[in-house]
Amino acid sequence: MNEKIDKHVARHEQMVQKERDIDLEFKLLLGKPIPINRLVDENLYNIANLYPLTINQIYEIGLNNYYMVVNILLQHIDNIKNMIKVKNEKDIKNNRNLSIEEKEEINVANLCKSTLDYIIKTCFKNPPIRDIIIDFLSRLFHEPVVLQRTGCFCLGKNGERIITNRDYEEIKRVIKLQNCIKDQKKKSDKVIKFEARLAEMRKKYNKENNNTIIEVISSISAKSNSINLLNICELTIYQLYDQLTRLNMIEGYEFNFESLLNGAKKEDIGETKHWSTRIDN
Repeated sequence: MNEKIDKHVARHEQMVQKERDIDLEFKLLLGKPIPINRLVDENLYNIANLYPLTINQIYEIGLNNYYMVVNILLQHIDNIKNMIKVKNEKDIKNNRNLSIEEKEEINVANLCKSTLDYIIKTCFKNPPIRDIIIDFLSRLFHEPVVLQRTGCFCLGKNGERIITNRDYEEIKRVIKLQNCIKDQKKKSDKVIKFEARLAEMRKKYNKENNNTIIEVISSISAKSNSINLLNICELTIYQLYDQLTRLNMIEGYEFNFESLLNGAKKEDIGETKHWSTRIDN
């Protein structure tokens, strides 16, 4: 009897989660804000709404600042510590003594227990980065974000709502979804060292990722019948990459269909899904 009840509860939870996922995807596609809720005594309370950035807003922030802030905000604390460790090991190997600032950075990172702790300490240590991060977060929340002297981020003009570590993990999750960033697992030292070498090789041979925002904007504007350089800046990052994926699906479908009409075999082309089918994230 209990087993049947457990299965029924599990199915119900799956259905509820599926409905939430569909609702979330709908909001992301339409560029609507995502609520950040806090669980208190088994009840959910909305503490804020997280709005997606448009291309225009990213332009105002600066593309390099956007990349930098997103990288800082979304890193896992263990990955941050490992990256600092690998960088310093390389410097020591090359007989370069660590500066006072670099030694302080190691100590700060080692003392941090969460990504939020690291961000707060980085903000106190580096005022220019602090200003960029606060501006970025204020744009996302559509309300002031304040860094208190006590060492916490607060929402509202008077800082009436403190952002806790749990809140921040939910904020991170939503920012990743809004910016089409896949969840990254904890990286080992070997992976970080490999990525560092790969970055050096790309820099050396000037081979950059050809799927940056600039290339995506250019590609969609050139291919789409309705989106161009005059109106594409109103799109969010999620909408931008959704349109790119959909345009690629349309092009692939039309190419496969035309190939079949010209005598190509189905087994040579593979499965041909209609371009209106669901996008697999």
